[in-house]
Amino acid sequence: MRGRPTKPLQNSPTMLSRAVHGRLPHFYSQKTALLRFTASQKQEAQQKCIQEQLRELLRGTAQPVAVITASMPPSSHKIAQTILSTQALHHGATVSSFTSIAMDPYPLITFALRIPSRMATTLNITANSISSAPAADAPAQMVINILSSTQAKHALMFSRPDLHPTPFADPDIIFKLSDEGFPVLEGSLGALSCRLVGRGIPLHDMESLVSVSNYGRTSAYWGDEGSKIAAGRKERRDLAVFKDGFASSELFIAQVLRIEASAPVMPLIYFRRKFTSCVPSHPN
Repeated sequence: MRGRPTKPLQNSPTMLSRAVHGRLPHFYSQKTALLRFTASQKQEAQQKCIQEQLRELLRGTAQPVAVITASMPPSSHKIAQTILSTQALHHGATVSSFTSIAMDPYPLITFALRIPSRMATTLNITANSISSAPAADAPAQMVINILSSTQAKHALMFSRPDLHPTPFADPDIIFKLSDEGFPVLEGSLGALSCRLVGRGIPLHDMESLVSVSNYGRTSAYWGDEGSKIAAGRKERRDLAVFKDGFASSELFIAQVLRIEASAPVMPLIYFRRKFTSCVPSHPN
């Protein structure tokens, strides 16, 4: 019995190729994703290990303690006035990352603040008004109070706004106002009136850090390229802030304009998770 003639299998290699390669992308995409996921987990574990080792190392290094004081933005004044009087318009935050980074040609200091936080928001709003490079005759935008050994309570109260929403109302927090109206804490080792160089630099975004390093810019007033960098930083900052469970910080750089106060007292330092001080060495 003669059947229907069959067509030559001239297309069979193509059909086989389609059949095989039609499945390969799905197979390999799953495998690649698994490998990437494993590599990501490994990298994250290594990063956490380095973080813990660094924390342990730095705990054995004494760090100065400072309180930043500024004025809350106008949008917060109505809320603040319902809490208390004019004192509530002031805001303060404790930092242990304060350090001097340059003397010439401008004296510069730096510190980091966790985000989201009221102080970081306040300083970033203030930095938006910057229109020119810092100058010696420019008005200050905040005060850095370097705490003395007798001000451990100050450090604690300004570090917990949830427990102490109005620390300036406490009778032990004595202060005067600078020319711009920022609190200068009495009894401090020193107080510095400062002007921000620019907005905070998000430390969770390595791309922004590289961009700032490459262009030597920390603000948006260096032209179109600086504006693009700043816009990208803001977008990534906003995404990070709204991400559940995310914890990060921003680096602020400021120019010292005036020394408001200084006293020959011992400093307050943070050492091994405690506030303490140091004993001066006696010459032989």
